[in-house]
Amino acid sequence: MDKPGLTASLVVACLIRVPSEVVKQRAQVSASSRTFQIFSNILYEEGIQGLYRGYKSTVLREIPFSLIQFPLWEYLKALWSWRQDHVVDSWQSAVCGAFAGGFAAAVTTPLDVAKTRIMLAKAGSSTASGNVLSALHGVWQSQGLAGCQHEWLQWEVGWPVLPHLSEPHSQGPQGSSRSSFLAAFSLSHHLAQHGGLSESPQDAIADILFAGVFPRMAAISLGGFIFLGAYDQTYSLLLEVGRKSL
Repeated sequence: MDKPGLTASLVVACLIRVPSEVVKQRAQVSASSRTFQIFSNILYEEGIQGLYRGYKSTVLREIPFSLIQFPLWEYLKALWSWRQDHVVDSWQSAVCGAFAGGFAAAVTTPLDVAKTRIMLAKAGSSTASGNVLSALHGVWQSQGLAGCQHEWLQWEVGWPVLPHLSEPHSQGPQGSSRSSFLAAFSLSHHLAQHGGLSESPQDAIADILFAGVFPRMAAISLGGFIFLGAYDQTYSLLLEVGRKSL
């Protein structure tokens, strides 16, 4: 497919995909609410534009994803065909599709994280405006080198450290000293058990930007295997039918 045609098809497809994605995302974090109730609440609180929150970020995710997946799929098929000296079979095409889809999914995961944050953000917030750079900047501000210190310690040390480290300093000298002591005790206890911290705050930033990368890669790899393998098999069958009809 040519690039303008691919882009146009993705833009149109997202007109249907985004509303269902918004409702699905909110249903996943609000298990007690029914789908229709979530749909109604979005319309009541935000109007029709609420169903299309994250439209731009979804398109910005889908375009690079497709521009990576499909050329890589074709390249892997051509390489495999060249190595075995004949055109790849449908199952081989499916394997190439799985690898291409998984790689494209991994590369575009930060855009998927931004899209999810935009869709789930509180109405009226800066993140809810739909700006991808603003959403990623929000990750940096809340979970970046400053915010990641607490989250990093929470991941590495466990739940006792974060509450004490995040308590306000207005609790007075005794409370502050006690918090520092408990935090230091928890940290030293963890270090004694595990022999040191395994991640830096910079690594934690990458963990946040690539949150869910492995489930995303697995799901899209499976989808690529099925979809692109079936596509190649159908294409081959139609070519064979066309030859026989001549």
